[in-house]
Amino acid sequence: MRWVAGPPEPFDHGVSLGDATAGQLESLEEENERCLRTGAWTRATRRTHVSRVFLVPKPGTNTWRLVLDFRWLDTRCVRSDCRMETLKKLRCLVRNNDYMYFNMNSRRPYDWHAPGIADVHAAQPVG
Repeated sequence: MRWVAGPPEPFDHGVSLGDATAGQLESLEEENERCLRTGAWTRATRRTHVSRVFLVPKPGTNTWRLVLDFRWLDTRCVRSDCRMETLKKLRCLVRNNDYMYFNMNSRRPYDWHAPGIADVHAAQPVG
C-alpha cells in the first residue's frame, strides 16, 4: 500500500453495531470466522487502527453483508486506477494456454482477477 504522507497515525473510530440484533451479531460472527478461515484477514493482535463496520441486508435473503468502512483510510492512500475488462473483451485478449486467476468463494464473474494478485485461490486455463 502506498501512502500519501506515510502510514496514518493510530486511530479508533469507535464501537460499531452497538444496536445490532442477536441475528445480526450471529451473522457477523459467522462472517468473521469465515474470513479468518479462508485467510481473507487475520486476527488482530492490537487495536491501533480501528475502522467502523456496518451490516446491510442481502437482497432476497434473510442474511447480512458485512461492510468495512475504510473511507477515512482511503483518503490517506495514493489514488490508483484499475481497469477491469469485461469477460466478452477478455475472450478476445487471451491466447491458448493463458491462465486467469479467480476467487473460488465467488460466483460473480467480475470477481475474476488478472495474474499477479497475491491472494489468488486457484488458476483456470483459458482457451
